[in-house]
Amino acid sequence: MILFLIFPPILTLSCYSGTSYTPGGDFADKQVDCSSSQYCYNATADISVTAFRTGGCGNSYLCMAAKDKCVQSSVLGFSATLCCCSIDGCNSARANMNTLEKGASIFRDVITRIGNQQSLG
Repeated sequence: MILFLIFPPILTLSCYSGTSYTPGGDFADKQVDCSSSQYCYNATADISVTAFRTGGCGNSYLCMAAKDKCVQSSVLGFSATLCCCSIDGCNSARANMNTLEKGASIFRDVITRIGNQQSLG
């Protein structure tokens, strides 16, 4: 009983949530609290010139085949990836990018921030 007062049980999971339709775009515009029985998910589908990315809280049905891992499939001839995980913030947009994509994404963020700083100053 005293243990629960000192260390209360964790009842939520914090996940990134949002949607992006731009190639390399970051969907993670906010963090939401999900129940501890859910998973964070990150789904990507490359469709023609658009890359659809979305993330949020996923139930055990959505994440049945992807519990704490990523699965790839082909949907109507297009590549799709679904990643599900159970650690706070684990579904960031960069979570299922390869090293080159992560580097390019970080570089774009830095250039954007430098441009924003210069326009403010």
